[in-house]
Amino acid sequence: MSLSEIKKFIEANDNFAIIGHTNPDGDCVGSCMGLWYMLKTIGKNARVIMDTEDVPPFLRFIWNSESSGGEADSFDAYIALDCAGADRLARFKDEFCSFKNTACIDHHRTNVGFAGVNAIFPEAAATGEIIYRLAKEMSNLTLTAEAAECIYTAIASDTGGFKYSSTTGDTLRAGADLLDIGLDSAAIHKRLFDTYTLGQIQLISDITSTLSMHFGGKVAVISVTDELLSSRGMRADDADFLVSLPRSIEGVEVGVFLKKRGSDVKVSLRSGDSADVSEIAARLGGGGHIRAAGITLKNTNLVKAKEIILEEVKNLF
Repeated sequence: MSLSEIKKFIEANDNFAIIGHTNPDGDCVGSCMGLWYMLKTIGKNARVIMDTEDVPPFLRFIWNSESSGGEADSFDAYIALDCAGADRLARFKDEFCSFKNTACIDHHRTNVGFAGVNAIFPEAAATGEIIYRLAKEMSNLTLTAEAAECIYTAIASDTGGFKYSSTTGDTLRAGADLLDIGLDSAAIHKRLFDTYTLGQIQLISDITSTLSMHFGGKVAVISVTDELLSSRGMRADDADFLVSLPRSIEGVEVGVFLKKRGSDVKVSLRSGDSADVSEIAARLGGGGHIRAAGITLKNTNLVKAKEIILEEVKNLF
């Protein structure tokens, strides 16, 4: 479905609830905040259904606490952003799916369209890139510097600072246009990629000690537990900056990051040019992109989760 349908959806409604996925990343938070600023600029009422404590500390520079709050009965439209499926809405899934007037804007190719109006563009490097396209199509909108900063953060976050293979000419042109509006890209990149807490630096040593290599060095696995993070005084998402670490090892085609959370194990997969990890994720009930995907394995431990993933990954080689 084209963005024109999303434009009509926005024009036809006045009070919006914007919902992102559980454990929000930079693309999610940036897209939600960017759209919030856009809707406010054209005179619409909008709320981002996300708690401040859900926003990772390193992303709070784009978070505006005025965006959150609101009751379900005060909205006439819901928009889900950067959600590959309804399950990614977590505790807001039932609220969203029971509502009759919904839309979804996303770039995950595994998204089959779970909303009433769907704008799914798998070729986009980030949902933020789609939000940028939407802004360009809205003739009654002039992007503010605040909105531009949020959308730029979304795109930069999901492209690793415009370096991943998902980055296209359109992605770079979007970044350039947003930069021209007036934002400090160096400061954004420093916050996203070059700033670490002492605990995170110590965590690098902790987690690399769990490293194991498989299939002739083509697969690397690292892991972390809630207990380890707690011992370092860290949140669950404070370790996410290490997701791509195993993939960065020379000769590795697939990097696996296992995170034990309660009774479940969250699995993050990253791949090189020859492996499609989204297929593995889909088979195990997860989703994502060709080069980056994720799964949550329920009621298991790290040892069993590792066995399950390696059994799937071995079919790639």
